[in-house]
Amino acid sequence: MKSAGALAVVIGLMAGGGARAQTTDVAPQMLTRYAWCLEQARQDDAVYPGQTGVGYRCVGDTAASYFNELERRGRDQKEILVHNEIGAFLLRPITGVGNCWRQVEDELGRPVSAFGCDVFVAY
Repeated sequence: MKSAGALAVVIGLMAGGGARAQTTDVAPQMLTRYAWCLEQARQDDAVYPGQTGVGYRCVGDTAASYFNELERRGRDQKEILVHNEIGAFLLRPITGVGNCWRQVEDELGRPVSAFGCDVFVAY
């Protein structure tokens, strides 16, 4: 497990923890992608303990499939573009647990394409 600070940059893009107050999406295809993401995070040592729960980060193909499934579902679609010190990100909420993101620019404004999902599991 890693420190929570390492995950803070992108998790900080989440809407202030408000995602936990919503109902979690339990559709079968979403649960499959959720499980794949948590498993990849465990395998890649991308698990971040915090005061009130644990953050998991998956990246690459696993995250890209989750990101794209969120668009196909079309529910609660509130995709937003966020800029911070490491680049620009398109965020798609995972209802009740976090966000998937696609980095579209690096810190210098150059186009890039990288995917990730940050999932929070409360204690």
